[in-house]
Amino acid sequence: MSQPTLPDASLPTVFHITHWKAGSQWVRAILTQAVPQRIVEVKHDMSHITKDPIVRGGIYTPAYLTRERFVECVDMSIPQKRFLVIRDLRDMLVSWYFSMKISHGEVAGTTVSDFRRALNAMSFEDGLAHLMDNGLQDNAKIQLGWLRAGERLFRFEEMIENDQQAFKEIFDLCELDVPEARRRAIVEANSFEKQSGRKRGQEDIASHHRKGVRGDWQNHFSARTMDRFKERYGRVLIETGYETNLDW
Repeated sequence: MSQPTLPDASLPTVFHITHWKAGSQWVRAILTQAVPQRIVEVKHDMSHITKDPIVRGGIYTPAYLTRERFVECVDMSIPQKRFLVIRDLRDMLVSWYFSMKISHGEVAGTTVSDFRRALNAMSFEDGLAHLMDNGLQDNAKIQLGWLRAGERLFRFEEMIENDQQAFKEIFDLCELDVPEARRRAIVEANSFEKQSGRKRGQEDIASHHRKGVRGDWQNHFSARTMDRFKERYGRVLIETGYETNLDW
C-alpha cells in the first residue's frame, strides 16, 4: 500500500484558529477543496495538535484551542501562518443551542449526547442559560487570548457578507498558491445559498446551515437571558468589538 503524500515541509504550516459555531466547517471545506494535499486530519480532542508531531507545511483547520494551550503544544519558532475567526457570542450561543439539541450528528467521544439530553429536558430559556454556564466560557477564552495577542482577525459576520474578499485575504495571508478563478469558484460553491438551497435568513432548525445571518440572537433572547448574558459575557462583547457598552 502506498504511503500518503506529505505536504511540502518548506511551506509555512497554517493554523485556522477559531471556536465552535463560527463557520469552522465552512472554512475547512473551502481550504480542503483548494489544497487537499495539505489538510491535516482533525481529531475531535485536538490531539492532532496537542500531542501528535506537527506536520510541517500542513493546514490545521479548525483548531479549537486557546492561545495558552496552543503555545504549550506548538513550537512557535516553526514557519507558520495563523488566522483567527470569531463570532458574536450571542449568535454563537443560539446557533450552538440548535446544533446541540437538533442538528449536530452524534459523535463518539464528544459531549453532544450529554448536551442533547440536558437540553431536551429544559425550556429554551433554561437551555441557553445551561450553555452559558457549561461551555460558552471556553469560546470566550479562545476569542480573548488570541485577540489580546494581536492575531490576524476575521469576523464570521463580515465573512458571510463578503465571502470572496474574506477568502482572498485568507489565501494571501497563508500564502496559498491557488489560481484566483479556482478560489472564487470554490468559495461560490460553498456559499450558504448553494449548500442549503435557501437564501440567508430563511431558517431550518434541523439543518447544519440553519439561518446564516448576523444578529439572530435578538429573535431569541428574553429579558432574563439578556441580563444573564450581560453579567457573564458583556465585557467580552466590548473587548471583542461587538458592543461599545452594556446598553444593548
